[in-house]
Amino acid sequence: NNINILSLKEKRELKKFNLTDLDTPKKLTLIDKFETIVKKFPSNIAVEYNNSRISYRKLDTLSNYLAKELINNNIQKGDVVGVCLNKSLELIVSIWAILKVGAVYMPMYSNYPKDRLEYMIQNSNAKLLITNLGLEKNISLPINKFIFNNINELHNNYLITNFNKINSSDIAYLIYTSGSTGKPKGVQIKHSNLINFIYAFNKYYKNKISEKDNFLSSTNISFDVSIWEIFLPLLNGAKLVLYNEEIISDIVNYSNYIISNKITALYIPPNILNDVYMLLEKQNVLIEKLLVGVEAIKKSTLNNYYNLNPNMIIVNGYGPTETTICATALNYKKDTTDDNAVSIGKPLYNNNIYIVDSDMNLVPKGVLGEIYVAGSGVGAGYLNNSEENKKRFIPNQFDKSSKFIYKTGDIATWNNDGTINFIGRKDNQIKLSGYRIELGEIESKINQFPYIKKTLTIVKDIENRKTLLSYIIADKKIVISDLMAYLKKSLPIYMIPKFIIQLDAFPLTPNGKIDKKALEIPKIESEFNYEGPTNDVEELLCDIWKKIFNLEKISINSNFFELGGDSLTAIKFQTEVLKYGLNMNYSNIFTHPTIKELANNNYLKETVYKIDMNYNYQKFNKILNKNTIENIKKAYKKKTPKKLLLFGATGFLGAHILDAFLSSTETKVYCLIRKRGTEDTETRLKKVLNYYFGEKYLNYFGKRIFVINGDITKSKLGMSKENYTKLSNTITHVINSAAFVKHFGNYNKFKSINIDGTKNIIAFCKNANKKLYHISTISVSGMDQPKNNSVEKIFSEKDFFINQDLNNVYVYTKFEAEKAILEEINHGLNACIIRMGNILNRSSDGKFQINFSENAFINRIKSILNLQAIPKEMLNHSLEISPVDKTAELIKQIVCTENDFTVFHAYNPNIINIETLLKYITSLGYSVKTVSAEKFADTIDKFLNDSNKKQEIFGLIQFLNNNKQIEFNYHTQPTQDFTLEFLKRINFTWPILDFDYIKVFLKFFNDIDYIKKPEVKNKC
Repeated sequence: NNINILSLKEKRELKKFNLTDLDTPKKLTLIDKFETIVKKFPSNIAVEYNNSRISYRKLDTLSNYLAKELINNNIQKGDVVGVCLNKSLELIVSIWAILKVGAVYMPMYSNYPKDRLEYMIQNSNAKLLITNLGLEKNISLPINKFIFNNINELHNNYLITNFNKINSSDIAYLIYTSGSTGKPKGVQIKHSNLINFIYAFNKYYKNKISEKDNFLSSTNISFDVSIWEIFLPLLNGAKLVLYNEEIISDIVNYSNYIISNKITALYIPPNILNDVYMLLEKQNVLIEKLLVGVEAIKKSTLNNYYNLNPNMIIVNGYGPTETTICATALNYKKDTTDDNAVSIGKPLYNNNIYIVDSDMNLVPKGVLGEIYVAGSGVGAGYLNNSEENKKRFIPNQFDKSSKFIYKTGDIATWNNDGTINFIGRKDNQIKLSGYRIELGEIESKINQFPYIKKTLTIVKDIENRKTLLSYIIADKKIVISDLMAYLKKSLPIYMIPKFIIQLDAFPLTPNGKIDKKALEIPKIESEFNYEGPTNDVEELLCDIWKKIFNLEKISINSNFFELGGDSLTAIKFQTEVLKYGLNMNYSNIFTHPTIKELANNNYLKETVYKIDMNYNYQKFNKILNKNTIENIKKAYKKKTPKKLLLFGATGFLGAHILDAFLSSTETKVYCLIRKRGTEDTETRLKKVLNYYFGEKYLNYFGKRIFVINGDITKSKLGMSKENYTKLSNTITHVINSAAFVKHFGNYNKFKSINIDGTKNIIAFCKNANKKLYHISTISVSGMDQPKNNSVEKIFSEKDFFINQDLNNVYVYTKFEAEKAILEEINHGLNACIIRMGNILNRSSDGKFQINFSENAFINRIKSILNLQAIPKEMLNHSLEISPVDKTAELIKQIVCTENDFTVFHAYNPNIINIETLLKYITSLGYSVKTVSAEKFADTIDKFLNDSNKKQEIFGLIQFLNNNKQIEFNYHTQPTQDFTLEFLKRINFTWPILDFDYIKVFLKFFNDIDYIKKPEVKNKC
């Protein structure tokens, strides 16, 4: 029972393992140490980058110049200064200037997402950001910036020599690591911590670091190994060579760089150790000092490196950022006895390691326990994070060498020789490709995405590589590409899961826990009885589907959507059939989802949604004729709703309508939301609002936002009779923004929401005697194509059915919804229809809808930018764009104005023609040329026949005719003269679509890597 209670003899033995005293100057700072090196090696090459170099003396002088600039920017001792620069001489000068004035260096990797960089600035309360013109746009927070493009720009009339007095206990640098709570944690490291580390590693390298060494810096600056790469050479008189990539993406280039720059000392990440060795094996390698670590490394991997140089000193380091890069280290000696993982060694000099059980008892050799670190390497804790400090930096109960010990969460055992075997993690933290990752941070970000209720992130070996996978449970089918793009806005690329798989439920073990072993990457398999193709067309379609779904065989009875197809896959399908000249359009797959049906459809467009031509549409004339300029009075009575019932609050427009009322009125808003799965409706709405507006409305719930469980597709809105009556008596106005807005899909789903749902809302409004504002679409004007130069049909606010083409499931169901409302207006319903236009990015910051990849307009723009070509015939065409925030504001103003009108056309009249749009786009660095119709068709063919490029034009496929020309012009012409006159009276103006709007519009998609700006290669 007392296996974990050590005998005195065992305690003495463990204490021997910690006898690692090293004489380190107690009051020495990094600047003191550097000054001694400058005096000793004034003319030595200190830093080299891309054939540019500066000596120690030059580095000292330039950092003095920059230090004066920092002082001029009111930087004082202890202030945090962020550095967002790529590898460069300017980076090194910035570090020393910051340290000289007694400030704190905060490295900010330039390729981190904007949200993460801005969080670091806010959390650290940084006083200044050093960056350059190219990277300045990454940060939009109001922070004082020093733009540092080139060291040659530094000039000064005199040198500063009297800096603030710096103590060894002062903070030297602040590095942000992954955080289990979903937010990165800022780790504070003191001068004394790093000084001890430098002296310790000199000892590991037998005090042989000298001016003959060439150290390579290849890791990104937000990874703490970069501190080892930069400070170890500069504080020992060696040359520092900066690698020309921010991260190692080309191993061949990296290996050649090692050879050509005669590198003698470096750190090589564990995931590329074997590959780099194979490339260096037959080269003239000068490596003498090697640091490895972060992940478990096999002995055979390190043994290979002795083939490059038998006298190489290899150090395997282990340690969290909180303990100054490494807490333990091992001078590895070639060992061929087995191929186990290399030990992480003994405590670093002046550090103590304690391996303890769950009751904080020291464990004997061979017994598993958690690693705790004490001594000179333990940093000063997390900045502005008292809760995590209490969990991780705890009072030292073992000895008086230090006040606190750091709880690592790592499991290990002592070996007989005093070295340590690393076993794994106690919690959800992992090391992957050299990076420390908290799986909880990934899961926290995924859980913030609307509709997702549960998440699990794990690491699996796929094709012999450790790979991040996330599994999600959600209330609706998630567009994985949209979720990936959302994660890219806040997580570094190395924390983005390689695969995200949506499940109906997690597999469980007999005791109810998630069975992680049962979580595999799902393979799509057909569940239908196989029936092979019977003709050439069916055989061709089977071949296409095999390629799309990655299956060995396909039955002609297989259903496209039950195989896993969706709207994006349907575009892929049309891409393929277009190559073979089949006359199939995008909508065919929705109406004929099997190969047998498609092959028998004769590839002709069918009229699926029949308009009742015998219906008396003339009976709506009286109520529609109210919508004339002559009926607009000069003054209106403003009346803000006291209690508004909003349907569709979780949608793109609905959320912004909610924002419009909350931000500028005192209205209380009741949001009826359908429950999906186990996640409660209030949480669903909070996630949506958080996505669009951050935490702005978090405290409004229960005060001005009231969430009601309901379902518009059900009688009495899916509520009990008592609650239905109570809601009827509570609210004063109703807005219906709920709709199924895709343009293709199963008719029954569109009908249940767009038609049946509207009828149930009508019944509620009639019962409650409240006015209904119904959000419709200008698309009900029709979708006719120009034929034989026929006269355009005009569709005004007085029109409803003018024999327009409504052969689209979305348009047809919205038309039928309007018909139901107009019917009831004739029978006493107080209602107004607001027809919307092309609702796109917010005008303020370019924010767009959650499921942006399903937006046909955006995908058309993306495809044209990928093609870098557009037919000349398209230049005179115009586009209508209604920013969502302005659209929502207009709806609010209409609702807050008492009137008797029945239809408004609420779309932006300030159209932009494609020629002007292209001028704006090309001025932002994109390339699009106008070409002939024939050249455009040729370009389309080249993309379709290139397996790597065809997916880049998915957004245009559904709009191409058989001649590979774009066809998406509508013949019916909507007008809005009445609405514009009304808006003039209520002082509402639509924004002009100028350069600034297009700039934020494209920036949103560029930031999430959806519409990428082409890279401009240097010509020099």
